[in-house]
Amino acid sequence: MTKPSNLHPTSTPADERRLSEAFAGAAAETHFYRAILDSSGLLATVVDPRGAITFQSRAAATVFDHLPNNGVGMQVTSLVHPEDARSVDEALAAAAHGSSSQTPVEMRVRHPRGGWRWLEGRIDDHLADPVIAGLLIVSRDVTELRHERQRYRQAERCARLGVWRLEFEGAQYSHSIGFTEFLGYSMAEFGPDPYFIYRVLHEDDRERVRETIRRLYLERRGDRYTARARAKNGEWRVVSTEAFVETDADARPIALIGVCQDVTERAQMLEALKRNEEQYRLIAEECSDIITRMAPDGSVTFMSPAIERVLGHATAKLIGYGVREYLHKEDMAAVASLVAPRAFGSSEATAVYRMRHSEGHFVWMETTARAICDPQTGQVSEYIAVSRDISERKTFELDLMAARERAEAASRTKSRFLANMSHELRTPLNAILGFSEMMQGEMFGPIGHPKYREYGDLINESGRLLLELINDLLDMAKIEAGRYDLYREPLALREIFEACARLVEYRAQAAGLSIVIESETHMPAVMADRRAVKQIVLNLLSNAVKFTPAGGTITLREERTVDDIVLTVRDTGVGIPEEALPRLAQPFEQVTDDHTLSHAGTGLGLALVKALTRLHGGRLEIASQLGEGTQVRVHLPIGHTPAIQGAAGAI
Repeated sequence: MTKPSNLHPTSTPADERRLSEAFAGAAAETHFYRAILDSSGLLATVVDPRGAITFQSRAAATVFDHLPNNGVGMQVTSLVHPEDARSVDEALAAAAHGSSSQTPVEMRVRHPRGGWRWLEGRIDDHLADPVIAGLLIVSRDVTELRHERQRYRQAERCARLGVWRLEFEGAQYSHSIGFTEFLGYSMAEFGPDPYFIYRVLHEDDRERVRETIRRLYLERRGDRYTARARAKNGEWRVVSTEAFVETDADARPIALIGVCQDVTERAQMLEALKRNEEQYRLIAEECSDIITRMAPDGSVTFMSPAIERVLGHATAKLIGYGVREYLHKEDMAAVASLVAPRAFGSSEATAVYRMRHSEGHFVWMETTARAICDPQTGQVSEYIAVSRDISERKTFELDLMAARERAEAASRTKSRFLANMSHELRTPLNAILGFSEMMQGEMFGPIGHPKYREYGDLINESGRLLLELINDLLDMAKIEAGRYDLYREPLALREIFEACARLVEYRAQAAGLSIVIESETHMPAVMADRRAVKQIVLNLLSNAVKFTPAGGTITLREERTVDDIVLTVRDTGVGIPEEALPRLAQPFEQVTDDHTLSHAGTGLGLALVKALTRLHGGRLEIASQLGEGTQVRVHLPIGHTPAIQGAAGAI
């Protein structure tokens, strides 16, 4: 009797064979699909309605192999990132209630080697399937893909880039988030509507952009264009778009892609650069000075139009080495020095030269050139020169030089004339003074008539006055000629004061004046020329006697400052008007009024005092008040100071 089958009490061997074959086929098919699933890298997880894991595919088991039994039996939400648990619960609930045949899901799960991995997939409802009997979660690891997207978005954000895509079939439109971010919009605000793009464009650019995209779409080719778009904050941004055609594997065009970039700052810089360039061009063209750029060898690479106004030459004629043709032959070396290496120790050189005008005459020019060096090599890359017409200045300088030479020649002639004249006048004056003194002394007997004695006294007095004037003229001539020599020796000013007071005492008494000498004790000696200092004091005393009314006082005072000995002559005379003070101490300069007309002279007294003081290295101070008197202070250095020679220094 045949042994009954374990599968069915009434089955036959044939039935058992067919059933075994069916099981074998099903096992092979299961193995086939599992092999495909495992090799695809997809993660398959089955959970029951409560969210507990009932099955893990081999790929899923590798992710959860750090868990007991690969996580089977655990709640799936306990394995995901806490921030994702709620969204996973909601997705499982939606799939279990049949809200969607395929519910998308994103979640982070902890990797066995640490960190979190991003999984992205869908949930299928297989609760009614007797084999699966659960919710099937099929996902894949998108961690690297998300990182790549994040890097791409970061690159878009940093470069202020964005991408849009327009399909040729169906006109489907899409764009990247970067396309909205640099204008300040979110993806939701911008939306998938391509016409929104036109609404944010500047109205003056809107139609042009629309026509450009339409043309590129129809012609199946790319191009570049720029337009202004209003950002969310209201600012206008300049957007540059590079459009190109996307093709499929058969090189057929399938879409138009635009790569957009916010170039507002660049556009602003270019606009500012353009404005600056226009300003510099305007300056170069309208400036009265000639601006030139030269190569290191001196050849002209640029010259401003001012050359036509100044010299009448067309700019094109002077480009290259054309300047040399119009230079004065005597000034070639001066112009060459502008670009000579030795001229640029301070990176700048100046030359004055003559250049021929288009009408034939020469024009004086002054050029200042500066070397521009390459920042990398330090070598001169070019020269920038600024030139101007200095003909008027040069003419003035030449005239001034000629006038100076004439004045110096006249001064020398005058000095020689005064010296010769003074010498020639002294000879007859000596005779006049000598004979008048003989008459005053009645050496050859008494003079018969008293009037003759009076006349003799007048002759002697007039002769001495004339001799003083001649001496002043001669001394002034020597000073102006630079031939007045000082013989310095230690001097006590009080002795000089007393000697000079004795010389003018007779005239002072006759005028009803008193002379007072004041001196500090222990005064140091001053290194000075005795004759010059005596002449200074005598001139000041004589002026004081002349212009002080009867009953007045003349004071001679000596005092010391830190560096100087100061001699002061102060009177109680008529004084000098304030406006006349600047003219005093100039040769042959007099201040005249009704009172001084009776005291005519050469006007050399104060000028000689000033000159002699300057020769000693000192200075002269004059203070006066009309009707109250005048004070003259002469500062003489205590130590030895080199004399200032020549007319310019002394006077």
